[in-house]
Amino acid sequence: MNLSVWAYRYRPVVALMLVVLMGHGVMSYFALPAREDPQITVREAVITTEFPGLSAERIERLITRPLEDAVRRVPEVEEIRSLSMPGRSIIHAELYPTLFELDAIWQDLRNR
Repeated sequence: MNLSVWAYRYRPVVALMLVVLMGHGVMSYFALPAREDPQITVREAVITTEFPGLSAERIERLITRPLEDAVRRVPEVEEIRSLSMPGRSIIHAELYPTLFELDAIWQDLRNR
């Protein structure tokens, strides 16, 4: 016996289950907490530098590596990813997910 035959045979049970599930969904929708401006914790910084005319190798050596070393000295940084291209360097610094007081950490990163 497949599902369609079973649903046809027990139509009242299927209709009752449908009404109960829809009622539960409506109640859950109105019980969900909602905020107009939810608190969003940003845990990743993007450091972008530009020096037009420099090759990617020189950007890597003169800008990206020293900045990565400075970011690496911040103990709360979990992961560092960087990209060097002609005239531009982009570094992503991601913090540990267990941290919540981030203002002081971001200021320390800016200072370095």
